[in-house]
Amino acid sequence: ARQCIRPRGILAFTVERLAEGEQPYRIQPHGRYAHREDYVRQALLNAGFARVDIKPVVLRRERGEDVHGHLVAAHVGEPV
Repeated sequence: ARQCIRPRGILAFTVERLAEGEQPYRIQPHGRYAHREDYVRQALLNAGFARVDIKPVVLRRERGEDVHGHLVAAHVGEPV
């Protein structure tokens, strides 16, 4: 995705949250992946994004329970 985004562009997405101290990511029983915040941030920085903003959010309700996640905005820097 980083290679396709223009300078000053943003990649925005949500992922389910995995608690700190657990493995970096895992597939949940319902078939969706969950990720630790630090893992998501470092993966995006390693991919060449200049800045990563992550906000905790409730993604949806499932079986009467909130599903917690991250709203992620990965920013491409200025052209060099």
